[in-house]
Amino acid sequence: MVPVPKTKYYSSSYIAHKLVNVQSLQLIQISIEELQNLISEALDKRVKKNQSDKSLDKNFELLTRSEAAKFLKVDLSTLHQWTKKGKLISYGLGGRVYYKKKEIENALTKLN
Repeated sequence: MVPVPKTKYYSSSYIAHKLVNVQSLQLIQISIEELQNLISEALDKRVKKNQSDKSLDKNFELLTRSEAAKFLKVDLSTLHQWTKKGKLISYGLGGRVYYKKKEIENALTKLN
């Protein structure tokens, strides 16, 4: 006679964690509704994480000198002068010059 393995029951948070970080597959006994809920929860978590990552990326978007000049619709020499005067802040990395898009937007002054 072959021994029948005991059925293991796991919490929904444990299963959701395993669904998101699949490295191995274990068959467990759950209802279709439970599986749908677990998948839905895991997808909701992933979507929220992606949305928060995108909002962080937007705040730190870097522009090259030419991209910044194109964004402001000015010549590179004008961009250089504004940087020298302190109207814009530039950042360097490996001999390249970058501007934070959010800082450019904040440097714009309202008229009237």
